[in-house]
Amino acid sequence: MFLIACSKQADKDFSGEWVQLPKTENSIRKLSIRKSGEEYLVKDEFWLNKDAARPSHLSEGVAEVSSNGTLEYKNLNTIEFQLDSSSNHLTLHDKNYDAKVIFEKTY
Repeated sequence: MFLIACSKQADKDFSGEWVQLPKTENSIRKLSIRKSGEEYLVKDEFWLNKDAARPSHLSEGVAEVSSNGTLEYKNLNTIEFQLDSSSNHLTLHDKNYDAKVIFEKTY
């Protein structure tokens, strides 16, 4: 009898606090991503003045891991997040504008 071991690649974990790179002197953009069951809750905050009490822009949404391993908003397929575990960076890709924003995990 032969036993064949299958090794399933572990799912990527997008959870954490992320800050936009390169860091700027006055503004800041942060992502907070939390796992909730099979989904992720994504909070995107942007401050034009990082010392302000409230962000200039705030959006929240529910995302899920797609079949290609990216994280995508459930009702908005134009934004995806790609995780590079080796560099500890997360790339937000806006497909409408072909814009990419890179984030670094802070924890």
